[in-house]
Amino acid sequence: MRANLSLFTRPLFLLGLVLLIANDFYLKYAFPGIVSGKLSDFAGLFIFPYFFSVFFEKRTKIVYVATALYFTFWKLEISQPYIDWLSSLTHLPVYRTVDVTDLIALLILPVSYQYFRKELVLPVKGNLAIQMTVILISAFSFVATKLPEDVPVINIKSGKAYMIPVSKEQLQKEFSDLISSNTFYDSFYLNGYETTIYVKLEVKEYDKNNSIIILEEILDYSIKGNPSREKEEEITKKLNRLTRKDFEKHFKAHLTQKYGSARTLKSGLSTQ
Repeated sequence: MRANLSLFTRPLFLLGLVLLIANDFYLKYAFPGIVSGKLSDFAGLFIFPYFFSVFFEKRTKIVYVATALYFTFWKLEISQPYIDWLSSLTHLPVYRTVDVTDLIALLILPVSYQYFRKELVLPVKGNLAIQMTVILISAFSFVATKLPEDVPVINIKSGKAYMIPVSKEQLQKEFSDLISSNTFYDSFYLNGYETTIYVKLEVKEYDKNNSIIILEEILDYSIKGNPSREKEEEITKKLNRLTRKDFEKHFKAHLTQKYGSARTLKSGLSTQ
C-alpha cells in the first residue's frame, strides 16, 4: 500500500515540526526554563510516531507503543550502555538528558494518535516536492536533537548573593521554574563579547518587596550569529581570560539593568 505523503502537510504535524526545530535551535537558549525544557519532548513525541505511522499505517498502534517504550528507556539511566554503543556505531556523539520528569511528555501520544487517525481519512492531495521537503526536514530534526548542544561549557561555581527590589511572587511569574523550585535558570548578553551567558540561580524571599538572588553557577555560553572560525577563537580567548569575579560583576550589571538596582550581599543580610 502506497504511503499517503499528504499527511506530512497537515497543520498540527507542521506546527509540531516547527516548534521542535525552533526550540532546539533557539528558544531553549534564548528563554531557558521548564517550558522550553519540555517543549521539544512534547513536540517530538507528537510528530515522531506520526511520521513513521505514515509509512506503516497498518501498524500504527505498534509504532505508538514502541515510541512510548523507547522514549521511557531513553530517558532512564539504564540506557547509558546503549547510548555508548550507538555513539561508537555511528561515530557521532549522541546526547540525551536523564530527567524522569520528561516522561510527562508521554501524555501527548494519545493526542497525536487520535489526530493521525482523524487525518488519515482525508483524501490524498498535495505537492510531492513540498512533501519530500517536509520529510527531509523531519528526518533532520530527529537526528539533530540527539547530537550535543553546540554550547561551550564554563561551569564556574559562584555563590555570590544579590538583593533586588522585586518580590519572589513577581519572579515566579517571570520564571516558570520557580513555581515548584527555588532554583531557576537565566541568561544575559555580555556586551563587547557578542556572547550570551547562561547561569543557574537560586532565589530567596527577603520581604514582600525584595528578593535575594544567589548566583550558583556560570554554566555555559553561546556566541551570537555565525562567526568565522577566527572570530570565534578570538571571542573564546577573551572569555577564557574572565575570572569568577568578572562574571559576577557582569551578572550584577545585568540585574541592575533589568530590575533597577542590585546590592551585593557581604554576609547574612548585610549589603554593600
